[in-house]
Order: sequence, then C-alpha cells, then structure tokens
Amino acid sequence: MKRRGAWIPAVIVVLVSSSAALAQNDAAAEGLFKAGIESLKAKDYDAACSRFRESDRLDPAPGTKLALADCEERRGKVATAWALYRAGLEKLPPDDKRVAKVRERIERVEPHVPKLTITLATDAPKDLVAREGDLLVSGASIGIPLSVDPGEHVFTVSSDGYSAATFRIRVEEGKSARLEVAPGPKEAPKSEPIAPPPIAPAPIIAPAPVESVRGLTTESPSRSHTGAWIALGLGATLGAGGAVSWILAHQEAATAADHCNDKVRLCDSAGRSAIDRGTLENTLGAVGVIGGAVGVGVGTWLFATSGGTPSVASVGAPMVGPGRLGWSLHGSF
Repeated sequence: MKRRGAWIPAVIVVLVSSSAALAQNDAAAEGLFKAGIESLKAKDYDAACSRFRESDRLDPAPGTKLALADCEERRGKVATAWALYRAGLEKLPPDDKRVAKVRERIERVEPHVPKLTITLATDAPKDLVAREGDLLVSGASIGIPLSVDPGEHVFTVSSDGYSAATFRIRVEEGKSARLEVAPGPKEAPKSEPIAPPPIAPAPIIAPAPVESVRGLTTESPSRSHTGAWIALGLGATLGAGGAVSWILAHQEAATAADHCNDKVRLCDSAGRSAIDRGTLENTLGAVGVIGGAVGVGVGTWLFATSGGTPSVASVGAPMVGPGRLGWSLHGSF
C-alpha cells in the first residue's frame, strides 16, 4: 500500500491477508488515503482530515496518522496534531527516515498548544463531570492543565441530584486558561405519586314508610311475592316429579319380578332393563322430593319476610294416567 504526503517520503508497505474482509478494508483505506491527499493539495482541509481519519480507522498505519497530523496542523487544531504526531512516532521503527522529521514537527507545534485547567467552584460536588464531545473531565482530571485546540469550547457540567449547566470559554493559541465550573441548581426530590382521595360511598336513602290502606300495603303483591311464588312453583315441580319417579320405579320393580328368577338370580334382557330403569327412577325420585321440600320451604320463608305469609300451602298428589302426568298446588294467603 502507498501512503504519500507533501513532506513524507514515498513508502511502500506490503500486507498479505487471508481474510476477504481485511482485504476490502485495505482497499477502502487506500482509496480514502489517496482522496485525502488530493483534498490536501486543494487546501480542503476539512475533507482531507475526514478522509485520513477514516482511512486510519479501517487500516491503522503510521503514515496515515502522520498525514492526518499534518492536516490537523494546517487547519489550526495544534493540540490534535501534536497528539497525532506523537502517536505516529511511536509506531515508526527507530531507523525510519521519518523519525527526525516527526520530532521536528512535535517540537515546533508543542509551544502553540493551549492549556486549559478546569476547577470546581467552592460549593460544587466532587462527583461533577464536565464534558465536551469525547473530552471528559472529572475526578483526577480536575485542576490539571489539559491540552486543547485553540478556539471556543463549550462544556456541559452535570452531577447527581443537580440540573445540568453549560460553560463557554475561548482559548488562545499558545496560552493557558482556567474555567471554574459548577452544576445547575439542585433538582427537586422526586415525590411519590399522590393517591386520589377515596370515593365516599353513596348515601343510603331509607325507603319511605309504606302507607296502609284498609289493612293492605301499597306495595305491589306481584312485585313482593314473585320470588316466593317462583320458589313454591319450583319446589312443587320437583316434589311432584320425585313422586312420579318413585311410582315409575315401583312399576319397573314389578316388571323385573316377572322377568327374573329370584332363586337363581337370573334375569332376561327385559328384566335387566327394568332393574336399571328402576334404579334410575328411585334416584330421581329422591332428588325430586328433597328439592321440592327445599323449594316449598324457601317460598314460605319469602312470603313470611315480605309480610305476606301464606296461611296454607300444599302440593296435591300427582295425577298419573294414560298419556297424562300432572300435579296440583293449593294455597291460601
């Protein structure tokens, strides 16, 4: 790879790599370096420095660093140029012809490098951090003269518990400057979220007294006794159904007796089917009678609590006949 500069002798560096990625980087770095040389000749220092820097990132080489140092010096960034000259010199072999020339550049540039010392205000916290781009000043760097490029510098100062503050200072070439910094005002402590006040329960409005008219209340019987009638009806239905199931179970038992031999405990298919149906009818009968009793009891209790207890409530016997199944409910209130 060739790297040429106005003051840098021609140097040929041959690199052999088995990696395609490295080969691509090498080619790109070479192209950027050549483009940087052309921009440098045209005195487009911003473009030249940018291309040299990218070339050095892709394929670091002493010649590229020295070309970048020369470019930065030409556009007035003497502190950056001084640091790059030193870095390039460290990479050169002791017998390299460029060593003497680089040392001359370092000695020439160093007196022009400004020094900036950042100090803390009296009440500034010790953990303060001052930042400008990639330059970070904190801790041990506070109070130490730092090499910076000439021109205006803008530092953002921050610290835990404080708001950020901005400080500006202009530094002249070859001179020293001091900047006292402090963070912004203390930030208000973060308060816990305030819970909304509890919602007061809605007032309970007592119902107006029920007026009696000739011994009867103005409350609608259909409204106050609906639940009671439903419970009584359900209870009557379940009870009657249970009674019917028991009757059917008795009939199935008679059928099973006709088709089974009690002595040897054998039954034909009709007898076995009758036994199975009888067992099911007995179970349904028990459930229906118990449920019916509960329903009638609940209905009676609802009548009592609503002020209209029935004096008589009874379920009639089931009515069973050919093609007919029914029951009757009797009550007086």
